[in-house]
Amino acid sequence: MNTMTQILEDTVHISKFYLPEHDKLLIELEKLLSIEEKTKATNYKFEQHKKRFIITRGFLRKVLAFYLQCNSADIEILTTNKGKPFIDNSTIEFNVSHSGDYSVIAVTKNKPIGVDIEKAKDTFNENIAKRIFSKEENQYLMSLPEEKRANAFFTIWAKKEAYIKLHGKSIFNKSVEFSVISNKINNIIIKEISVHPKYKSAISISLPLRAIEYWGFDDGLYKKLSAGEM
Repeated sequence: MNTMTQILEDTVHISKFYLPEHDKLLIELEKLLSIEEKTKATNYKFEQHKKRFIITRGFLRKVLAFYLQCNSADIEILTTNKGKPFIDNSTIEFNVSHSGDYSVIAVTKNKPIGVDIEKAKDTFNENIAKRIFSKEENQYLMSLPEEKRANAFFTIWAKKEAYIKLHGKSIFNKSVEFSVISNKINNIIIKEISVHPKYKSAISISLPLRAIEYWGFDDGLYKKLSAGEM
């Protein structure tokens, strides 16, 4: 597929969606999905999870259609053997994540990206941190006042997941071998992004990074909603 120039090199476009407000679009969005996506949707045990998946994938297709200049339903989303989604023969790179009531989509040009979102809670499982966080991350976590540890836990989790999704792997695969405390691993930057106060979200992308812009749908049109940030 040919791409237009709506996105510049070294720039990230972020789209965030509050999923419950789009329930009314469920039937319309489901029509855009591939057979494989519809099959996956039916495998969800709970109806709410099924709806969230359909809405997220439907909007992913609508977002990608803007950059690819094609019909949403015509897009063939492929997956690498490490589980990372991609579009064949395209300069557009993307990643998607959803948690609770929110989903987030990140789009770049000619540069792979990872994105993650996690719904933060007031408590966390210390044993999980010990199992999947690096020594440095655990030391940092436990050095904080107790009331700040849960917030830090979900921030670290989102950053680690974003870094791993850049490469298309699971968070449990060698996650103890790297640390996101410095927000940089070699030439990869891991940066927290704003979605909602009760959610933690982050992107991971190779340097240089010129700008992060927030995009979304306004009266049915996909456009930039806020100026770039760094």
